[in-house]
Amino acid sequence: MTGQTGTASQAALTANPPCLAWRRSFPGEFGQMSVLRRWIADLLPECDARDVVVLVASELGVNAVRHTASGLPGGRLGVTVTWTADVVRIEVDDDGGGQSVPVVIEGADGEDGRGLRLVVY
Repeated sequence: MTGQTGTASQAALTANPPCLAWRRSFPGEFGQMSVLRRWIADLLPECDARDVVVLVASELGVNAVRHTASGLPGGRLGVTVTWTADVVRIEVDDDGGGQSVPVVIEGADGEDGRGLRLVVY
């Protein structure tokens, strides 16, 4: 399986052991992204940062469905949320994408091509 990870601070994550962690599997369907967003929003306390975490998780989930075998019939994606004292880490595992690797598209200003840009920057 391949995966993509969004993290606010890699150094903070390694310095502080995980306090809370959740994992859930979702069918590889675009309609499941609203379920994924609601699940994460329900896990975390209400704050501005929660909205960013939900957006990043949704973008990673959409990428998995759109660009990997997770979006094929019977495909799945796994989502792990790890919350330490000052970092929330989102991991999305997909069913693999063959030969391609994730690519950040420079200058993406439309609806497509912004997912990894949100995660990387």
